[in-house]
Amino acid sequence: MTIIFLTPTLIVNINRQYFADILAQPRRQHLEHREMKPYWERRLAKVGEPPFNLRLLNGMTPPVPEATVRVTKVVRGHPRIRPRMRE
Repeated sequence: MTIIFLTPTLIVNINRQYFADILAQPRRQHLEHREMKPYWERRLAKVGEPPFNLRLLNGMTPPVPEATVRVTKVVRGHPRIRPRMRE
């Protein structure tokens, strides 16, 4: 069965610990800082400009815990985000 979303939606599977950490934060502090790799540039290009929904799934086989959050802003090239250097 195919689900059709009215609002563009990016669906990602994440680890249980990260899923719990994101949901445990107070609403006003729902910020995630990640390095923008080519993989995520492609995924974000497919969903389009904000606002869009981010559907977080914890697992692959239904029923799985899930949460949908509204992304209102994506900042690229933020000075606080530094690329990790390999040692």
